[in-house]
Amino acid sequence: MRDDDQREALPSGARTSPPNSPEWNEALTPPTRTALVTIETREDAVNQRYPGPRRPAEETDPGRARPVADLSTHPGQLARRLQQVTYQLWTAVVSTETTPPQFVVLNSLLADPDIDQRTLGERASLDRSTVADVVARLVQRGLIRRVRDPRDGRRNVLRLTQRGEATHSHVASRVERMNDLLLSPLNADERTALRSMLTRIIESVPAISAAEGTAAV
Repeated sequence: MRDDDQREALPSGARTSPPNSPEWNEALTPPTRTALVTIETREDAVNQRYPGPRRPAEETDPGRARPVADLSTHPGQLARRLQQVTYQLWTAVVSTETTPPQFVVLNSLLADPDIDQRTLGERASLDRSTVADVVARLVQRGLIRRVRDPRDGRRNVLRLTQRGEATHSHVASRVERMNDLLLSPLNADERTALRSMLTRIIESVPAISAAEGTAAV
């Protein structure tokens, strides 16, 4: 799922629209569009730095002087396709109302209640503007509520309502089903290896980004 929670602002008629469709793109907020441009630009820079196999130009267009990249082997493109497949399964199996970022927030508050919004964003791996939007929507739905921190009356903390706990329980069981379907082509050892490799990549990105700096375009 896109980290900036593209589906949060979708109208009800577009909730089953796939990523990059006109309905999807029109529903994005300006900050989300800006973030997507930044992400895609940096993805292109990574793909250029670590290209996949290339086909000779004459195989595709004899008139081209430069080889054409086979994007089907690029890690960034494969990650994007996996994201699209996961989104399709989510809407088909899990929910068209509760989005993946909303579920992450519900799950984080179930595990660690009475935390402030900034801490919640860190737990859920959501940026400040996204977590603010998700929290506002969940409060509006009556799934979480803001309360005064009993240890510090100057700030608010967040906790699940009974309805929020029930929604989490309902969605969590469907998420397990979705994960089984998503990983069904893999055996147990392959599933473990995939999770391990994805975790290693995700955890290494901050260090790689710091070393590389901002990509020039």
